[in-house]
Amino acid sequence: MSDLVSVLGLDRTVPWMAPDAPTALCGEVDPELWFPEKGGSTVDCKRLCRECPLRRACLAWALAHPRETRHGVWGGLSERERSALRRRRAATKTAVAADELSEVA
Repeated sequence: MSDLVSVLGLDRTVPWMAPDAPTALCGEVDPELWFPEKGGSTVDCKRLCRECPLRRACLAWALAHPRETRHGVWGGLSERERSALRRRRAATKTAVAADELSEVA
């Protein structure tokens, strides 16, 4: 895991990278796997993510920190997939807020 931390330039504030956290599968493979060339395959890294016990924590962190996770696969999703998920979540929040306002009016 320390290789991935140094490659990404992250500090230990990432919850799933803390020394006492369960082992994330990403720490057991070459960090380059998580950052395929543009148009490259993400099949292998996404397969590992699906098996990782920390996938949800990783994805939640990536969604909350878009600048730090701008590239690569995080929590089983590519940059494009995470962006789409953020947009869907924002649209849902906007729709809920609109519904709440219409009930008050």
